[in-house]
Amino acid sequence: MNNRFYIFFILIVLHSCTTRIPEGAIAVIDGGPVTLQEIKDFYTSDYYNQLNPSEIKEKIKEYVDMKVVEKEVLASGIDRDEYLLQRFELWRINRLSADLQQKAIMEKILSEKKLRELYEELSVVSDISEILIRYKKSRDDEPKRSRSEAWTLIGKLRSTITPGNFSKLARQYSDDTTTAQKGGRKGEVRAALLDSAYYSILRNLKAGRIGGPFETGKGFYLVLLHSQKRVYLNTFEEEIVNLRKMAAQLWKNEISVFTGKYLQDLAAGYNFQFNLPGMKEFLSEYRVIDSSLDHQGETKRGSLERPLEILQQITKPVNLGSCDRVVFDKAWLERYMKRYQLPIDSLNLIQNYVYQFAIRELIARKATDLKLDQDPVFEHDFESYKLKSMYNFYFSRHVNREIDPTEQDLLNYYEVKKKEKYLAAELVRIQEILVSDSSLAVRIAEQLHSGADFGKLARQYTERYEARNTGGLLPPFEKDRYGTIGKQAFQRKAGEMQGPFKVGRRYAIIKILERIPSEPKFYNEVKDQVRNDYISEKKEDLKIRELDTLWKKYHVQCRCD
Repeated sequence: MNNRFYIFFILIVLHSCTTRIPEGAIAVIDGGPVTLQEIKDFYTSDYYNQLNPSEIKEKIKEYVDMKVVEKEVLASGIDRDEYLLQRFELWRINRLSADLQQKAIMEKILSEKKLRELYEELSVVSDISEILIRYKKSRDDEPKRSRSEAWTLIGKLRSTITPGNFSKLARQYSDDTTTAQKGGRKGEVRAALLDSAYYSILRNLKAGRIGGPFETGKGFYLVLLHSQKRVYLNTFEEEIVNLRKMAAQLWKNEISVFTGKYLQDLAAGYNFQFNLPGMKEFLSEYRVIDSSLDHQGETKRGSLERPLEILQQITKPVNLGSCDRVVFDKAWLERYMKRYQLPIDSLNLIQNYVYQFAIRELIARKATDLKLDQDPVFEHDFESYKLKSMYNFYFSRHVNREIDPTEQDLLNYYEVKKKEKYLAAELVRIQEILVSDSSLAVRIAEQLHSGADFGKLARQYTERYEARNTGGLLPPFEKDRYGTIGKQAFQRKAGEMQGPFKVGRRYAIIKILERIPSEPKFYNEVKDQVRNDYISEKKEDLKIRELDTLWKKYHVQCRCD
């Protein structure tokens, strides 16, 4: 009876162990299920579906690791750390700024109508010839003619040029050496991808006619349109991504003007203003503290930490400007200084920082007003960023912070790893004779096989200048050096001779003087690398142990296989 009860009890336990992960879940953390769909959503289905089974296993494990760390971060209150919260807020501001720029600016400039027009224009290919007359724009520029002289010359050409003499005049006068030698012939181009001035001329030009003169950043042009034809493109929908990229580049000036006006109106709408007296007062105190730190021997001038250290010692109220009821005070500036470690050297720099950061916040505020922060893609990306950030922050600030190897730790690590990680490459030292005449190469080889002195013949015949005075001797080199010669050298033993063999347009004969085996580099040569490798391995060891502890603490079960 007792045996039956024992077997029955074991079966119940085994059954409970196999059913702890509920149907539809891939893992359980502290009793809460993690579904496969949740993991797919995190990595995006398109990315997830491209993974092979081994990669899927890795991503499931990676996601479960991040979620269990998130559990610990929330439970221990680490998620309220000021640094982490500032990173979240700055990511939010930057992302909303980008999203608003895309929606309020790029979508207006790069409208579907304009993109369809560009698509149509890209299907037209123009066969053209051109004449370029350049002029001096800086002291070192060629040619030496002034802009007015270039304009006079292009005007004279325009008054006498015809399709019949275009080629002759292009050879004689064009400053574009590539096309000039071909009579100005540029060949087939897509006008829509050229400079805007060039494009404006070509789009209205008929075949057989000459356009210009017109000016681009290179100089003054005349252009002859030989013919035009339409070519096949993918569908508009297939090309939409490429079209946006092209348009953003082609219309960058228009985008810049529109963006500037939009930001100006945005700043005015939120009552943005600088406080110049406050900036001057701040800069004055900043410089006083900066000088005092020099005498105290504190953080070195020019270091990344210095500006923040100075800012934290400022005691007077800081007011650099405002928008609506938000004042750009010490705490506001400190938040950005901690993230970007900015140097403060002048009033202009302070104004620039205040404007850039304030405008970014205003854009984010405008984006929030438009509810862009409620967009599902934004919400997904923000939550993904927070999860990754908490994971990285937890290990960098709370697990790995005590890794500080001593010199002896590094020496011990080097001794164990030196033959695995710090080997110098195998080298070979050779003599070489390199000549262009194959018959001469054969005669030299015959003399060498008859006992002639290699160094003497090398001094007499080799065409490698740096080896002539050394009797053909080359410095020791690695296998990838000297191409075919290097490959041949590493296939031979010391004392052997090889050749002649072809090397490009020349012929080589080599003698192997010495094979230098691979040996560990000296510790002082690789000390920095040793330190980095030691710390990396320690971090990985600590991460594995910490994750193992957290999996046990939160009773994690996972169908990672």
